[in-house]
Amino acid sequence: YGALPYPLSKIMAEGPLDAAFAGLFGSMVHDNCHMLGDKNAFVAAICLQALSSSALGQLIGACVPSPAAALASGPPLMVVLTIVGAVGPSGRPPLPLLMEPLREVSA
Repeated sequence: YGALPYPLSKIMAEGPLDAAFAGLFGSMVHDNCHMLGDKNAFVAAICLQALSSSALGQLIGACVPSPAAALASGPPLMVVLTIVGAVGPSGRPPLPLLMEPLREVSA
C-alpha cells in the first residue's frame, strides 16, 4: 500500500480513541480550573488539536523510510510550526520576510 492509504486507515482506526481521551482531558481541565467560556468549544478545540497532531505524526511516519528518519524529521517540523504560530502559545510574533510565506500556508 502507498503513503496515503496508510495514514488514512491509521487515523480512522485511532481517531475515535484519540478524540475520546482528549475530550475527557479537556472536560476535566475546564471543570477543575473553573475556566470561563463555552466548555463544548474548549473540548472541541482540544479534540481537534489531538487529532491533527496524530494525523501529522502518521503522515510523517508514512512519508519517511525508517523510524530513525521519522524521529529526526518530526522535531524540526514542530519547531517551524511553533515559530509561525500554527502550534503553541507563541501567538503571531513578527517573522523574517523569508518565513512569512510559511505563516500564510500554515494558517
